Amino acid sequence: MSKEVKYFDSHSASVKVEQKKKEAKQLSEMTKLIQSLSESKEIKTVAELEAWIYDKTGFKNISFGADSLGIKEGYFNVKNMSTVISLTLDDLTPLHELKKDVIVSIANEFKVYYTDDELKYLKQFQKIKKMFEALPIDYRHSSFVNREGKLINTK
Repeated sequence: MSKEVKYFDSHSASVKVEQKKKEAKQLSEMTKLIQSLSESKEIKTVAELEAWIYDKTGFKNISFGADSLGIKEGYFNVKNMSTVISLTLDDLTPLHELKKDVIVSIANEFKVYYTDDELKYLKQFQKIKKMFEALPIDYRHSSFVNREGKLINTK
């Protein structure tokens, strides 16, 4: 059963999508930096880079290994970039753009749905509204809701 959307905060959703697009660009840059440091197109993540450094040098301390390979500064740049990026390569298309399902999941975060009770009362109200609109125009114009919330007709 699909729920009916009560409210969608489109501004917040579009702001978050734009933030994720910036993150996608940073992830793309980070991946290119990792590939240039390792000189391999197969190595794309920080964990893979660390494993490559360990395999190359045998140092358990990755920063010592990166230093011995002369890539310490680049390694620390990659580590710093990875702390602010929450996306993974699985969230991106081959062209390093956000996948459609990521955008949809962000949009769903900013949707508020009617509860079952609210839907029940909304349907009741819509029935009442149709009945009210079926009344002659004179009766509709002379009707109002008073301070106590009661429908009053002055005719």
